[in-house]
Amino acid sequence: SQIRLSGGLNSHEGRVEVFHGGRWGTICADNWRIEEAMVVCRQLNLGYGSHAITQNYFGATNLGVLMSGVICRVDEISIYNCQHDPWHNATCSKNSKLAGVICTDGKVE
Repeated sequence: SQIRLSGGLNSHEGRVEVFHGGRWGTICADNWRIEEAMVVCRQLNLGYGSHAITQNYFGATNLGVLMSGVICRVDEISIYNCQHDPWHNATCSKNSKLAGVICTDGKVE
């Protein structure tokens, strides 16, 4: 799929990166909520979104921001179906962070 997680300690967490217009990029974390994390985790077949990360917890990247203003309904099947600002036209706040997720398969360890 055209979405991946980067910078995490395992395959179930990381900075959310999306592919559009021939390149990979990040998602602005302005207004990033658990609903969006749920959609990302479902889209990647990684179970449920347990955390929506809005700090740069998963490290820096030289990728540009491709998506901003993302608003999902919890039942969306793809982040691409969610409402968002025009591609490559990120409206991030000046000190904004990048969106990340932590997914869980629902089993308690």
